[in-house]
This record gives sequence, C-alpha cells and structure tokens, in this order.
Amino acid sequence: MIVEADLGNSRMKWRLLSEDVVVALGCYEYADLSSWCVHEPVTRIRASCVTSDVKRLQFVARCRELFSVEPEFAQVSASLGGVTGAYKDYKTLGIDRWVAMLAAYKRCSGATLVVDCGTATTVDLLAANGLHRGGYILPGFDLMLSSLSADTASVQVPRHDTPVSLGLGNTTNECVAHGALMSIVSLVESIQKKEPAASLILTGGAGGLLCSYLDGAEWVESLVLDGLVVALP
Repeated sequence: MIVEADLGNSRMKWRLLSEDVVVALGCYEYADLSSWCVHEPVTRIRASCVTSDVKRLQFVARCRELFSVEPEFAQVSASLGGVTGAYKDYKTLGIDRWVAMLAAYKRCSGATLVVDCGTATTVDLLAANGLHRGGYILPGFDLMLSSLSADTASVQVPRHDTPVSLGLGNTTNECVAHGALMSIVSLVESIQKKEPAASLILTGGAGGLLCSYLDGAEWVESLVLDGLVVALP
C-alpha cells in the first residue's frame, strides 16, 4: 500500500492506494493529526509539503509511529513530466503549484490553465509544449472574506452557507462574498479570453464553488496528490 499526502497551509489531505486504486482517503486538521490512523500495511509514503517545519515534523513522526516508513517529499525541478518551469530559480516555486501542473499537463496533454483555490488562489498557465508561462497568486476565497473582516470593524465574515453569485450584492455580506468570487472569476476569465485553447483545471477547497461560474472548467479535487505520481514515480 502507498500513502500519498498533501500537507497544505491549513490541513493535510491524504489517500491510500493499492495498485493505483484509491481504497481510502481523508482530510485532517493538524491539531488532530495524532488521531490519524490507517489500518493497512504501508510500504511507501509520497508527500507534498508547503506548511511549517513544525507541522512537517509532526507528520513525519506520525508516519514513523504508524508505519515505520520515512516519507518521501516531492521537490521542484527545472523540468519533469513534459513540464518546464518558468522561474529562473526554480526552487522558489511552490511545490504544490509544481505537482498540480505536472498532474494537469499529464491529464490534458496540451495547453492548460491550472487554478488551485486553497488558502491562496494560484493560477498557472502551461503552453501546449509544457512550458510554464507564469502565473498569479492572490488570497483564497475564504482568506479574502476573513481579511476584510479583520481590518474593517463594520464588515462581518459571511457564513459559509451564505449563497453567492456574481451579481451585485444587496447586503454587506453579499457584497463581500460576491466581490471575492468576482475577483477570482474575472482573473481566470481574462486569461481564458487570451488563451482560448487552454483547458481549465480547478482544484482546492473552493474549486467546486468556482467551477460552476467558469465555462469549460473541470474540478479535480485530488490534483496535487495526482501530481505526486509524476514527481515521485
């Protein structure tokens, strides 16, 4: 059995594979990592990590305790799986963005726009030949809501069940939620207009929400985990 883990900024997503078939999956807050348990023999652990060293070490310790296996952590490279990075110093590119691009390019085999809607929203464009042309990073949907509330006394964070749309808001909560959604959708649409041949792949917690507002979008919840297969074959 193989464990694959995505150690994000806010939480850890994981899945268990048996001969490339997913047999279990889940998501844990780092505070609850001590309760994570897999009742299967595990021989390999592939991981992507963007979180703090403390949380990374907690994960490593838990893997040793559960499986007596040392996790392998994916690293950014200049070129891999048909994808060539745009950064001159490729090591400064986030590993989550890198493995997401590897998975998306493998999936689409052509020009691809990759949007990860997590704590941050990252947008990366791949040319048809796999060249990473660059991207954008902006606050994620939830982070936009909470940051505005933190610095503006009269604005409260909308509840997660607050309906959202791209229409003009008629309450302060609607204005905040609709504005956050519009900012991300508008950015992606502007790139789509310039690159109409690019497939659009979304991932991350807010990806399902955004998918319904973007033409031709496909939401792949496990995109980062999928990329580990390319990064750590």
